[in-house]
Amino acid sequence: MKDRLKRFFRSSQSLSGSSTQPSASVDHLQTKPYDTVLPQDKSSALSIPPTTDSWNEALQKLSIEDQEKVPETEIQKEDNDFQDTWRVLENEKRGNILDWISSTPYEDHHRLAKTGRTPDTGRWIFEQRNFQDWRSSKDSMIFWLHGIPGAGKTKLVSRVVDGLLDNAEEQKVVYFYCDRNEELRRKPKEIIRSFVKQLSITHDQTMIHDGLIKIYDEKRQRGFLSRGLSLEESEDLLAQLIPTYSRAILVLDALDESEESSREGLVSYFNRLVEQLCNLKIFVSSRRDENREKQLEMKVSVTIEERDNRHDIERFVKQRISEDEKFRASPIPAELQTDIVRVLLEKSRGVCKIATRALQLVLCSTNPLTADILVFFVCQDPGTETSVAPYVDVQFILDSCPNLLIMDPCHTCRLSHLSVYEHFEKHWSIGMCHGNAAKVCLTHMLGANNRQSPRYSATAESVFTYATHHWFEHIRKYECYIGNAGGNNIDPQLSLLVEKFLGSVEESGPAYRSWCTRCEQMPHIPIEDLKPFSNPMLAICRLGFHHVPLTWWQSKSIDPEQTNEASNSLLALAILSENKITTQRLLSLRADINRPLDGLLGSGSALGAAASTGNQEIIKLLLSKGAKVNQKHTGGIYGNALVASIASPNGRKATQLLLDSGAEINQELNCGIFGSALAAAATRGGPKATRLLLQAGANVNQGLTSGNYGSALAAAASTHGCQDTVKLLLSSGADVNQVLTWGHYGSALAAAACGDPGNIKLLLDAGADVNQTLVSGLYGSALAAAAYSQRYSVKSLLDAGADVNQKLTTGLYGSALATAVAKQSADKKIVQLLLDAGADVNQKLASGLYGSVLEAARARTRPELYEMLLDAGAKKSQGSVKNIASKADKYESQKE
Repeated sequence: MKDRLKRFFRSSQSLSGSSTQPSASVDHLQTKPYDTVLPQDKSSALSIPPTTDSWNEALQKLSIEDQEKVPETEIQKEDNDFQDTWRVLENEKRGNILDWISSTPYEDHHRLAKTGRTPDTGRWIFEQRNFQDWRSSKDSMIFWLHGIPGAGKTKLVSRVVDGLLDNAEEQKVVYFYCDRNEELRRKPKEIIRSFVKQLSITHDQTMIHDGLIKIYDEKRQRGFLSRGLSLEESEDLLAQLIPTYSRAILVLDALDESEESSREGLVSYFNRLVEQLCNLKIFVSSRRDENREKQLEMKVSVTIEERDNRHDIERFVKQRISEDEKFRASPIPAELQTDIVRVLLEKSRGVCKIATRALQLVLCSTNPLTADILVFFVCQDPGTETSVAPYVDVQFILDSCPNLLIMDPCHTCRLSHLSVYEHFEKHWSIGMCHGNAAKVCLTHMLGANNRQSPRYSATAESVFTYATHHWFEHIRKYECYIGNAGGNNIDPQLSLLVEKFLGSVEESGPAYRSWCTRCEQMPHIPIEDLKPFSNPMLAICRLGFHHVPLTWWQSKSIDPEQTNEASNSLLALAILSENKITTQRLLSLRADINRPLDGLLGSGSALGAAASTGNQEIIKLLLSKGAKVNQKHTGGIYGNALVASIASPNGRKATQLLLDSGAEINQELNCGIFGSALAAAATRGGPKATRLLLQAGANVNQGLTSGNYGSALAAAASTHGCQDTVKLLLSSGADVNQVLTWGHYGSALAAAACGDPGNIKLLLDAGADVNQTLVSGLYGSALAAAAYSQRYSVKSLLDAGADVNQKLTTGLYGSALATAVAKQSADKKIVQLLLDAGADVNQKLASGLYGSVLEAARARTRPELYEMLLDAGAKKSQGSVKNIASKADKYESQKE
């Protein structure tokens, strides 16, 4: 204490300009006890004349007031960096320093927060065991008060602040009220500054901590190059000021209204404070938030429930009745007062529930909700497993959510503005919203045949349709939000409902099978992947569930090698759903990562399934677990994983990853519709994907032995809108007359004739032989391919010199004219175009299914084409139509 008074003496001396020594003052303290009472006006100490007696008097006054206001144990605390020294300053400088630290009028905000608070409300929190434990514990800890919007959190916080301030002699209480409508009150820097300001002054506001004075003076000497304390400086000061008190309590209201971008940093700072400092209590209020729950390392929390506020609401209603009675001629009977309180309590709870359910459902709905669906959903209690008939109408719901929820002329309900969505998205757990929606959907489908009333029946079908389409989407998003929040606390009721709906691991239940049957005509649901419907594990994996049902994943009866009717395994289905957790679980059950998937519509392999989705995380997971990047498929439409990636719009995100992992770019494939990665790129990926593979070393003239095309150039030429890809391949050295030994076409020009006519000119300009003899394909020549496909291509090739009577050695028809008339829905204009070009009706065919054009006509086409052929010369050499018919019949009988 002597050292402290010496410092005070010197500082006071410097302020007054006196050269008086402090020794007399010290001697005085040695002879006078602390309890010598002098006038308690600290400010007068600054105007004392510089005499020894005056200094003695000032020091004596200081010692007495310090003894009363500041515990000696606090004054004696000292460390190397921050001494526990308090100083008296003149009002002006003290005010300047405090305003420089923070200008936030925190006391005004507290008065505003408690304005209108009904007397004696909110005291229930002091009776909470959690609150009492937090308050009495010697450990530093965080208390989190949370509740839905409008639950009265700020009023309750103001009650807590008042209660703590009533015992201010035992502790230092500082507080701050965040407000999203005031920018300063949202910033963590201003929150911490305000706490520093409140901790840096004594209870009576007359003394200020010496550490703040030093920092202020240093900033002033440098000309206040910064306007105030930085966030880092404020955090350091707060951490140093807290230990100067025997106990410090920080109260922060509406954490969820603080600046979102820096909120996590503020929470982390609070966590560090309670870890590093002793006897610190932090009280935080906010809306319920699973992410915040995970971040806040608190030992206790309290949710504001309806039962907690019940007595507060009752007191409020009674107070208003009492106030209104002043203006009534006669008092309200006690019995009527009781009824009024009871009805208002019941209605207030109902309105709150209805509004909350409505807003939550609209917030998480995947499609706009019609009024009847919304009405049904808000009347259901997600906590029960029974559906009830609607008991409110849409207008009641809209009145419960004024200015938040609107209904358009089509009776579709939506939030009134994007800002409303953004607000509730930030302050509600979207995962919980999806979980509740899923529970209502499942409950309704499980009891779909239970029609309780005509009103129920009127909306049942529309709700049933919504549930059919969206129940699994709600569950998937629920699990996603739970996972992102870092938790595994799955709602057990939701898990049980999913299990009831699906049946058992071994055999699906009737509700699930009924749902599958209804979904067969719904294109957005991958229903083919769920066949046979008797196996619900197919749905678990393909729909992307990884937590529910909880018991199933622990069951020893799950066979990871099960497949669906398309030969896709559970592992492939989980990968197609892009569910990494489910994939990991199946791998942990020792699912064969390189198992061939032989089905025609299968993915070929697990890696092929992952490559088709483009999910790089899952691809990396599979490769790390031993998936073979160059495994050749024995079934499916791709042939290998690289082709699966190239051929799928989403898959191309992972093409480079597969190449970097060693994928063989020119691998000869055994199955699939493409034949090579470059052919897949040419027909599905466009110039960008094609260029990527060419730069990576793809062989532009690779002859293919599987697939539909025979070469990459033929693949591009057959595809509409691929002129740029054709040009790229030609400029990269593609042989325009390459003889193809595999595929539907036999040449690139024949492929163009069947596909995009715009590619014919590109190929002809590049030197394509219009009469090239083909050794493979369905048609035998480019003209025959055009005759089967489109008139414009026929004309283009004839104009380029195509031989209309070229004898074909391969294909199904034998000549261009036979091809034209053999088509099931023959184009008379193409037939006429060929006849006008000199096509020989009587030509003997050396290949194909028919011996002559007339036989082809008799077997395949309409009778009216006979007249066209007869007029072209058939009558002279082969007689009447009757003879033609009889010869054709004889030919058919010989084939049999």
